[in-house]
Amino acid sequence: MSSIELAKMNDLSSALIVDPYLGFKTHKIYDSYPPSLSNAEVFKLQEIVLEYLQDQSLEEAYKKFRIFCTDYTDLNEQLLRKQMASHLQTLDEDVGAGIRPCKRYSKDEQNGVQIIATRKWKKHEVIPSLFGHVAQITNEEENTLRVANKNFSVMESTRNNAKYLLLGSISFVNSSCDANCETDILNELIRQYTGASAEKTTVGIRTKRTLAKDEEITVFYGEDYFGDENKECECPACERSLCELTRLAGECPWTPVLRFATNLRLAPRAATAPHSF
Repeated sequence: MSSIELAKMNDLSSALIVDPYLGFKTHKIYDSYPPSLSNAEVFKLQEIVLEYLQDQSLEEAYKKFRIFCTDYTDLNEQLLRKQMASHLQTLDEDVGAGIRPCKRYSKDEQNGVQIIATRKWKKHEVIPSLFGHVAQITNEEENTLRVANKNFSVMESTRNNAKYLLLGSISFVNSSCDANCETDILNELIRQYTGASAEKTTVGIRTKRTLAKDEEITVFYGEDYFGDENKECECPACERSLCELTRLAGECPWTPVLRFATNLRLAPRAATAPHSF
């Protein structure tokens, strides 16, 4: 599986499943690849999602979504099935997590999302609906994605010092410098919980502590993911830290440009980033 195949199948899957469900276009690696849909087609896709949520048949849902892919000659059927399974299960809030629009982060503009816990989770539990697949990318490919501001799903392996593209429902999980979850290779657990085909490229999410219902699910992307030492991080933990520092300094904690003007940030976290594997 190449990174290009993974990105295209993920873009197509999210365009057919997640975007109609949310009502807006989520982030894509290849903007020109997903189809342009009419209002009638969007309505039909929403119906397919609702039918899946009722009958829980991934196979039947895939057959219906596949009708919208007839114009594509480069489909990787097996990979598309996996990405659709990942995205569909993100919409099933009975599993314990749900996707929501999110306008918190400046780079997201109008197409940001977040993943919310829809029930209480215990420490060290696997959240079965949040998983994805990885494909290794070269430094040149990573630089191209960074320049185009499309490196939102790039992760680094601490085991072999390589960079990977991580896509699927797991890529909708936002970063926090005080993350409540971590990523890991969870092949057998993902297979056990979801019945989905899981390989060595399957990455899942495990809780680091107890999560309350309606709490956002987060992981830590890495020390320098948002600029040097994450000085440009906009996560809630950094906001709380900024508020405390500005309170002690006697300044207004809600000045939007204060973070970037003063380069205030949380103290460094653990050296091993949960968003690595």
